Amino acid sequence: MASLNAINAVHATLLAATVDRITLTAPLGNRIKVTNRDSSTAIYYRFDGIDPTVGGAESFVVLPADSDTFAPLTIPVDIRVIATLGVGYSVTSVV
Repeated sequence: MASLNAINAVHATLLAATVDRITLTAPLGNRIKVTNRDSSTAIYYRFDGIDPTVGGAESFVVLPADSDTFAPLTIPVDIRVIATLGVGYSVTSVV
């Protein structure tokens, strides 16, 4: 698992079948956007401090070349992402 910390934005590449944990410590916006920069592989995420699973219950999906936005439950925000293959992604704070 990679652990990445930032204030507002993280841009990274997942390793196949490995969870990345992203912590946004003081996001300026009131929404968080998870963007899948891959053209063929979906990513799955959770924002409740629990590791997601590919296709698993309570995991949200972001389809290829798409994004999803959510309101954080707490600050700092703990987002965890996973995919079956190596996938580029971004997690950003949005106003």
